[in-house]
Amino acid sequence: MNIKTVLAIVISCIAYFTLVSPSYSADSKIHPGSMCKAYFGSGESSLRKGLGSVKNTSTAAVWVTCPIVRDNTTNTNGLSQAYIRIGRSSTATADFWCTLDSRNTVGTQSFFATNSYSGTSTTSMSFNLSGSTSRGHYEILCLLPRDSNIFSYRIDEY
Repeated sequence: MNIKTVLAIVISCIAYFTLVSPSYSADSKIHPGSMCKAYFGSGESSLRKGLGSVKNTSTAAVWVTCPIVRDNTTNTNGLSQAYIRIGRSSTATADFWCTLDSRNTVGTQSFFATNSYSGTSTTSMSFNLSGSTSRGHYEILCLLPRDSNIFSYRIDEY
């Protein structure tokens, strides 16, 4: 192969990678509901985990916290999408209530979005978190009614 051919290939590659625009998509993460834990330690015995979900087996609602893995740690524009997949039992006496928080490096809430559900079926609750703290973390805090489940939760980072 002569130098002109090699040079033409190199220039073609540079032109291709410079001119072709990359396809950007959200950085999605789906977490199993079984990652959620009782917010207060005493409630952990009321939670049954299996097949990736968590179920409240007590006769009262239990507060749970669900951790979220964050890769884009410097953005301040929140999340492009977030939802939690839940099932609320017909025997539940409390609404299914959740908040998605952005917290700073010492845990102080800086942005939040809430949603609730009072129906008796499996559904998804979505959140619109329009801001976040650089280098902070996200979490979902839910009031999990009796006989109800968290199946999974998803976040899409910008």
